[in-house]
Amino acid sequence: QTFHDFELIIVNDASTDPKVGAVVRSYTDDRIRYYVNEHNLGISATRNRLLELAQGEYLAVMDHDDYSLPERFAKQAAYLDAHPDVGVVSCRVEYVGDKSGIGRYPVEDGDIRIALMDLCAVVHSASMIRKQVLREANLRYEEEFSPAEDYALWCRLIPHTRFHNLPEVLFRYRWHES
Repeated sequence: QTFHDFELIIVNDASTDPKVGAVVRSYTDDRIRYYVNEHNLGISATRNRLLELAQGEYLAVMDHDDYSLPERFAKQAAYLDAHPDVGVVSCRVEYVGDKSGIGRYPVEDGDIRIALMDLCAVVHSASMIRKQVLREANLRYEEEFSPAEDYALWCRLIPHTRFHNLPEVLFRYRWHES
């Protein structure tokens, strides 16, 4: 990333593969913080653990099989810095894998809110969230909505903040038909 002031928090949700920890520990970057759940908590509880562990002002969400283009963090953080009324910013994504193409979602807050009535108009794994908004609204990921816990979070955030999707591809989302 061209933006260097970040912490990379990795939580291993009780994988039985010993190679996972070995790979993470093979990196010598002080920004990497690695944790292992004692037992499998599932995606919502693990995401909530990540929220608790994060020390930064912004949370850049990322899943293990996707990747961010080099300027993603810098551009999203700059947008949030310049727009204190926005609590969630995402971007256009390129789908790779079993599905390919560019995902086109609404850019502006009003259009995103309308689109959220029908679809998840903010790509979660390409998003950056203002941590304070979650704290003030007392919101977390809710397991009962998994695997759509991200969509539920966006819907719960509607009365608390504004949304924006940057109109450029800053993220590659790996799509698996299974």
